[in-house]
Amino acid sequence: MPYLMIYSANNESINDELLPKHATCVTAANTSHLNYHDIAGLLPPLRWIRAVGSAEPVSVLQWRNRTIAEFIRDPHPDLLARAPIAAMLEAQKASATRE
Repeated sequence: MPYLMIYSANNESINDELLPKHATCVTAANTSHLNYHDIAGLLPPLRWIRAVGSAEPVSVLQWRNRTIAEFIRDPHPDLLARAPIAAMLEAQKASATRE
């Protein structure tokens, strides 16, 4: 049975000992647990009080959804190489500066 574990940066690897050996683990840079919930994008003040990481909330949610969809289609351990959040965030930052 394939197993995907998505960590926030501040909790990376915290549950590794509890996971099955075949688990695929991915971590989004600059995230906390709440970055994976819609609330991170709906309440910007959460960033000010550091309840969420510095990653762009919408980008994290898009990455999360794409990562899960890719894993469902092809639960292969190279998922991290196929859906790196760092590259996605950099590309988004570059396009924002051009606009």
